[in-house]
This record gives sequence, C-alpha cells and structure tokens, in this order.
Amino acid sequence: AIKITEPPSKIFSLPLPGDDPKQRKPDITKARELLKWEPKIPLEQGLVKAVAYFRELDLGRFKKPTKHTAHQNTEELQKEKKQKLSH
Repeated sequence: AIKITEPPSKIFSLPLPGDDPKQRKPDITKARELLKWEPKIPLEQGLVKAVAYFRELDLGRFKKPTKHTAHQNTEELQKEKKQKLSH
C-alpha cells in the first residue's frame, strides 16, 4: 500500500492499545461457505482502485479531525482516568 500511495509523510509507530490484536489474519471461510463468495480482484489491484477512489473524494466537505486518543496506550488512558477521578 505504501508503494501505491507514495505518502509524503514519515511513517512511525505508536504504542498499541492493550486490547489491540498483535496480528491480523482475516478469515473469509464463512463468506465462502455461507455466501458462496470469493474475492475476484487481487489485493494489489484492489488497493490501486481504493487509493484512486479516495484521492478523488472532496474532503473539503468533512470536518477537520479532532484530538483523539485512539493511538494512546490503554494503560495510559486508564492512568489518566484514575488521576481525574482522584482529584
């Protein structure tokens, strides 16, 4: 995906939340069995199409992102919460 998007920004890692899975391995077995579904587009081709789609979106109609804590470590959030409650 990085080769396709050619991001101008640096990539860096942040601590994961405590409940974040360490490895993701999607399993489409149920989709195959219940829906008789199979992927028709190879991953890289799908990524190229997705990147093109998102590049064409008019992002001006969306609000700017607000400060959030999604990338903060769960333990840090729990400490902050305890500190707020104790004051």
